[in-house]
Parts: sequence; C-alpha cells; structure tokens
Amino acid sequence: AGSTYEVSTRDELESAIASGETDITITQVIQIGGGNPTITIQAAAGLTIRAGTSAAGFEGTPGDVYAGMLHIKNSVDVTLIGLGFTRGSETGGLGGCAWIEDSTVAFIDAHFTSCTAASDGSDGDISSNYGGAILARDGSHVTMHNSTLTGCEAAQGGGLSITGGSLDMHN
Repeated sequence: AGSTYEVSTRDELESAIASGETDITITQVIQIGGGNPTITIQAAAGLTIRAGTSAAGFEGTPGDVYAGMLHIKNSVDVTLIGLGFTRGSETGGLGGCAWIEDSTVAFIDAHFTSCTAASDGSDGDISSNYGGAILARDGSHVTMHNSTLTGCEAAQGGGLSITGGSLDMHN
C-alpha cells in the first residue's frame, strides 16, 4: 500500500481503497448506476484519487435511478484531482455526486456537470434536497480549487450545500 496505483473500473477502485492504497489514478470513466451503486470511502487518511487522462472520472448512467456517486464519511481525508463528475444523481436528495459527512475533502481541477439531488417524489416534498453536486455536513471541510459546477440542481444549495461544515473556494 502507499504507491501509485492505477484503476480503470469501479471494482478496482473499491479494492484499491479497501487495501489501503493512498495514491490512486483513475484511467478512464467509471460508470455509476446501472447496477453499480455508490462508492463509499471511509476510514481513509491521506487518500489521493486523481485522473490519469483528461476524460477520467465518474459518469451516471443516463436515465438510471441511483443513490449518488461517492459517499465520503467517518473522518476521511481525501483529495480528488482532475476528475469529472457527470450526471450524478441522488434520489434521496443528499448530494448528487458527493455526500460528505465528518470528513475533509479537497476537489482540485474537478468539474461537475448536470448533477442533481432530488427525492423520488413519493411524499411530494422536495424542500429537503441538498446539493445537486455536493452535500457536506456534520463538521466536514470542503476545499474547491479551480473547479466548476455547471447545470447542477437541488432545492437547497443548487450545486453545493454546506450544512454544519465549512467551504474554501478559490482559483
């Protein structure tokens, strides 16, 4: 563990995280949805996940209903560099691409496009939908450097919602 580790699939990424790799490079687009559920990152310190190409990152399956792309929780310290997040969708209304709890996350040169947090509508209440791209809460700290949020939607926060946490944004 600890050396640069390349992955090209969701399963390889989860395996690298579980085995304690701390420097992971994604070499292509990883599909989320269509039977590939949310990737949970927890109990990781000093983790860096970076794009190996300009097209690498995460993409939601068009028209699929799923529970977001990344759930980062339990005092994680992670840096995400150069990754694209496209069509992230969270039907429980908690961060279409990233739901962050009690963790420190830095997004560097990250790009979020067409991400949504929306309930399934079964109760008719959309007021509790937070962060079309990112929801950070419970003492989380998020840094966004040279990153973009484009076409992201939620009832609360649009592309980004920070609840009980902090945000540092700069170019």
